[in-house]
Amino acid sequence: MSEYSPFFQANDGVLYNGTGDQIVGIPLNKTTLDVPEEVERIDIPYLNSLQEITLHSMTPPSMDLGMLDHVKVHIPLGSYRNYLTAWGNRLDGHVIFVTEEGENTDYSITKDGVFSADGRILRQASESCYGLYVVPDQVEQIEADAFAESEHIDSVMIPDAVKVLDPESMNASGIERIYLYGSDETDTIPSISEDTFAIGEIAEDDGETEFSGPEIWVPEGQKEAYIEAWKDVLGAEIAEALIHEGFSYQTENGITWLETGMGTDEEGTALIHVEPDVSSFDEINDLVGKELNWTRIGARAFDLNFSMILLELPETVTEIDTEAFSRCIALEVILSDAEEYLQIGRDALANITSLKFVASNAMEILFERGSNIRGRFPFYVPEGNIQYYYPDDYVEPYLPTVTVVGFCNSYTAVPGDEGYFVYGLSDMMGSCTLMGATSDVSGTVSLPADGEYPLKTIMYGALYQCGEGEIRIPEEIAATVSEIGREAFAGSYIAGDLTFTDALTSVGTDAFSDCEMLESIHFNGEIPPALIFPTPGVAYQFGFDTADPQIEITVSDPEVYREDWKYYLSGYTPSALDSMKDEIM
Repeated sequence: MSEYSPFFQANDGVLYNGTGDQIVGIPLNKTTLDVPEEVERIDIPYLNSLQEITLHSMTPPSMDLGMLDHVKVHIPLGSYRNYLTAWGNRLDGHVIFVTEEGENTDYSITKDGVFSADGRILRQASESCYGLYVVPDQVEQIEADAFAESEHIDSVMIPDAVKVLDPESMNASGIERIYLYGSDETDTIPSISEDTFAIGEIAEDDGETEFSGPEIWVPEGQKEAYIEAWKDVLGAEIAEALIHEGFSYQTENGITWLETGMGTDEEGTALIHVEPDVSSFDEINDLVGKELNWTRIGARAFDLNFSMILLELPETVTEIDTEAFSRCIALEVILSDAEEYLQIGRDALANITSLKFVASNAMEILFERGSNIRGRFPFYVPEGNIQYYYPDDYVEPYLPTVTVVGFCNSYTAVPGDEGYFVYGLSDMMGSCTLMGATSDVSGTVSLPADGEYPLKTIMYGALYQCGEGEIRIPEEIAATVSEIGREAFAGSYIAGDLTFTDALTSVGTDAFSDCEMLESIHFNGEIPPALIFPTPGVAYQFGFDTADPQIEITVSDPEVYREDWKYYLSGYTPSALDSMKDEIM
């Protein structure tokens, strides 16, 4: 190896990259390895002979532990926790730690995090946990900064075995709710310190002071006992503001939920977990055995659900937490019936690969920090005084570029024989818009609100590639349509005959392309609807080709329609003008 090589360097027979922060080659017969502090990665070869490795960095280097067989690994003083946290689930049979005198090795690791060796002290919650973190029953103490590295945990449930909440143990910025099972009846109210929780003050315009901090929920009838126990530490006013009473954590038939404030003005229910085969809130209520006052969708509550195609959220649901619908591979439409307020959590709408759009009836929407949608799909909101906003601490690149569209007063879904048709309702126009449908939709189109809102607009791509069976639009519904958007029916199972009247004023490009079940279109209006095309030279598929047309086209006045449409239609040439009447009209 040349000492002048800019790409590699060697030391004691070991090959490093040019910058010296990666070991890229180890002789197969080498039994010991001394790794400099600056090394961040070690490539362990297959069939190596290593028996002992000495590491000098407090931060564990990246390496494939599966390549090691009961190798003694020497680590620097004070680093044991770091190495156990990074490697804990991959140690068995591969690594035997050798620590220096004075090292604290009172640690164990599970899927829930890092604990003391006997499991009685929670030292660090797992970084992979989301939403509600349930502290294991054997824990008696929660250590400082136990949740500092767990950015996805927003709630913590603490069993009555916990006796001590250390300073700064519950002050991680993401913790919004804490549930405590301890009570004075069993002498299990945990001790706290002044800075156990993250508490702040907010000065109001009227001169009053409000306190910010996590909601602290205690068993029913225990609020006064907690205030008495903690008032000397927190102050009675703060304790009164933060402590709430009454909660119930339950699981039934694969549904996990958390009720709070039962029988009070604070009553609400958070949906914590749903089994992958559950597809609606009606089904959830059936499995739970009662109708609950659902107010919040917990983090990853619907994770990996493969059954939901359309989900309608009850009017009472006003919060959607982090990655609530993560990896719901079949979900196409989300409808929120909340009328006043809706809060969208971080990445709540991320990783939903089939999502077509979201529609909310809420007049005020908060997109939390990290709720980054990046304009992949429309987010429909009510027309008028809609407010959608982001927290003050939003900065690029976190600011979401949500495609927010408001043109209807409310949104609703109407079932077909299979699947759903989705509509927007306009009170001002007294009509509705067919916004879309689930891909499995079939049957006869029917209108929302018992037909009180006639159909005026069929949106761009509304039924694009939709249908597992025939879709038919009755003549009386088609009669009021004034606009048909681009690709509105393209590739769908729209079938039979479509009849339009004078109400129709425009038809978008490719509106009827690849509609193999559609037999005929009748334009009965005296004035031809405008054929809207995106660029010159894009012809309409129901043209005047000499080949047999896929769809029969009839019009009220062939001469007027030919003259108005001729330049837009597939197959038009001046010499073909004479044959238009015979071939199509």
